[in-house]
Amino acid sequence: MNDMGSALAETMIKAKRRKSVGRTKAKDKASLPEEKPGNNTTQGAGKPQIPGDDVGKAGNIEQIRDILFGVQMRDYEERFARLEERMVTQITDLRDETTKRFDSIEDCIKKEVESLSGRVKTEQDNRAKSIEELSTGLKDTTASFEKKISQLEDDLDKKSRNFHQQILDQSKNLLDEIHQKHEEASTAIAQAAQDLRSDKVSRSVLSHLFVDMGTRLGNDQAMKPDPESQDVENE
Repeated sequence: MNDMGSALAETMIKAKRRKSVGRTKAKDKASLPEEKPGNNTTQGAGKPQIPGDDVGKAGNIEQIRDILFGVQMRDYEERFARLEERMVTQITDLRDETTKRFDSIEDCIKKEVESLSGRVKTEQDNRAKSIEELSTGLKDTTASFEKKISQLEDDLDKKSRNFHQQILDQSKNLLDEIHQKHEEASTAIAQAAQDLRSDKVSRSVLSHLFVDMGTRLGNDQAMKPDPESQDVENE
């Protein structure tokens, strides 16, 4: 828009200059002295000569034209000058106003862009902080789970070793008791056989002896602790 206004003002100035030059040439032509046919020795050698009366008439016509239209031309020139000045002023004001508006729009856009950039940066910082906190919490939770799993594995391994040791101990004790009972039973049987041979004990006495042995074996088995119940109590 500013370029169009400047081009229009320049075109009007050039038109005014052309009109001024044309008027100046017309005045200079009207003010030229009349050339006499006899004195024209250097110019117009091969051209038709204009009579002096015609030249005078032409000058008079220019003078009459200047008298008749000179006032109007000067009025037109003044009007054109005022119009040109007004247009230049309006174009300048329009250019200044346009520049101000563009500057205002540019400032508004810059402020909006800065505001958006600030909000985007703040949002990015908040999201980065949240992600970092989430990552830290996840690491802590994972470490806690791993620690608990390790503790459970250690406890399970310890209990398993204790359970196997208890089974081995109870098995050994049971074998020792069985061996002892076997020896006692063998001794009792041998003693009973010897008694039978020596004293000729009746069959009823022998049956009572076997019943007594069976009763004692049953009582010993009932008094022995159950391994599974002990494991449950230990747990």
